[in-house]
Amino acid sequence: MAIRWRSSPPRWVGERWVGRAPEVAIGRDPIDKGRERRSVATRRNHRIDFEITFPPALTLLGMDTSTSPTRCHDRTLGMDLSPGAGIFERMHVASARSPSARTVRLVLDVPAAEQAWVLPEEDMPESSSHRDTVRLLELILLAFVARTRRNAHVAGNLACRWFEEDARIGVDPDVALIEPAPPGADNLPSLRTWEPGHVPPRFAIEVVSASNSEKDYQDAPAKYASLGTRELVVFDPDLSGPQTAGGPYVLQVWRRNDAGGQPANPTPVMERVYAGTGPARSEELNAWLIPAPHRRLRIADDEQGTQLWLTADEQQASGRAQAESARLATARAAAQDMCEVLGVALDDARRAHLASLDADALDSFRLALKRTRAWPV
Repeated sequence: MAIRWRSSPPRWVGERWVGRAPEVAIGRDPIDKGRERRSVATRRNHRIDFEITFPPALTLLGMDTSTSPTRCHDRTLGMDLSPGAGIFERMHVASARSPSARTVRLVLDVPAAEQAWVLPEEDMPESSSHRDTVRLLELILLAFVARTRRNAHVAGNLACRWFEEDARIGVDPDVALIEPAPPGADNLPSLRTWEPGHVPPRFAIEVVSASNSEKDYQDAPAKYASLGTRELVVFDPDLSGPQTAGGPYVLQVWRRNDAGGQPANPTPVMERVYAGTGPARSEELNAWLIPAPHRRLRIADDEQGTQLWLTADEQQASGRAQAESARLATARAAAQDMCEVLGVALDDARRAHLASLDADALDSFRLALKRTRAWPV
């Protein structure tokens, strides 16, 4: 399974780009037209394709794999490969006069299961604000499923497992949309993708917790790629994530590409297609993800967020409001018609008075007007 980071651009600090890089051994390949591609092997047998693209006017003459950066045409080159430098620890690439001329793409092959991904036996504590954010998203998707009459299941903190050899390995999304719904969905203790009728969630959301933010930023994409999830959303309303790879971000969208991005590489790729403040497009929902005040994430049919997806309670409240609005408009029109029939003049002050009355008051006004045949005092 491959995980692809796309950043545009990396963080610019002083005279160089700063990101993170793994502790690796780099093989040298010929440089062709200003592009250098490295195949990097870690001690855990992960493979990283690292590609740096430069403007045509700049030629990279070499890369120093020591911990000391090389100078080339008064530009800093090299990568920090010192022990303990984890993924994205520090990365220095040739710097031109304009940082915006560069993009960096990092592709990693990761194992389909890690012992570090064993689900804990006990539930992890959550803050009330975290629970409220997650619950709203769950209610929105539940209403969406009911409204569209889909054969789908919306789950919160459901253990999702894909590795039959060690069923302890898994991930428990804050919110997941599973379609079609698995057998016995309402009483499902866990999702096991090797069992009949158990398919991976097509859409999942992780809300970042300040106490464990690196899990959602660094581990979640690999886990959901292995699980087979089509789209993963990472929502960080407090920007509590790590300051690596350009982060933290309010909103990230990761999308699975089973073609691997290249015909010669059939390995599925989980690619980050959006990272920023939002709104962001969800292809799986065919909708927009809209960060909102009070740590909320809403879903809407339009990018401006004027056509929000509502919860069942919000739909009922909206229906009541629409009915009351219709009743008010009918009562106001009836009062104005009666004034016209009885010959009661309506100046601006009287029209303003009618506009200030609710439906019940307008009904009382009509009764008084009919009885006295004059403007009620």
